[in-house]
Amino acid sequence: MNGKFEKGNKFWNNRSKHGRDTLFANPGMLWDAACEYFEWVDENPFIEIKPMTVSIMGGGSRIELVEIPIKRPFTHIALCSHLNCSFSYFRNFKYESKEQKEKRAEFLAVIEQIEETIFNQKFEGAAAGFFNAAIIASDLGLKNNTDLTSGGEKINVSNTIITELSDQTLREIADKLSKDK
Repeated sequence: MNGKFEKGNKFWNNRSKHGRDTLFANPGMLWDAACEYFEWVDENPFIEIKPMTVSIMGGGSRIELVEIPIKRPFTHIALCSHLNCSFSYFRNFKYESKEQKEKRAEFLAVIEQIEETIFNQKFEGAAAGFFNAAIIASDLGLKNNTDLTSGGEKINVSNTIITELSDQTLREIADKLSKDK
């Protein structure tokens, strides 16, 4: 050979395998790896450093910097980083062809369980005030819109706009809603 492939060669057939290996031999291994990520997140909160006034015995006080642990939310991107895969690789389990889905049905069930765990931790964390509710609601695709009518015209008011309305305007809207019932 002169270093060039001959036309019509079939050297590619000599490969022992084609395509990328799966990262996990079975769904249980995927779940275990996801649980390792969840545990890591719980054990590694963000640290906020705040100045706090501390009383000194005998009278007086001084300011000290205090480390305050801040809960960290689960995220798909951080999970994928932990799993050493791209987000699209992880999501492909859900959107493969029907034949591939049937082969990976067990993986699909674990991926749905992982997604539900991430959703639930973010939702409950926002509801409890650990996370910024507006950011988490947006991330989870949640909306809180109220449709109002005023003078026959429909107005769509989201909670971000409501927080900017005056108390008087809010009372007027509430009165209008109660009269319409």
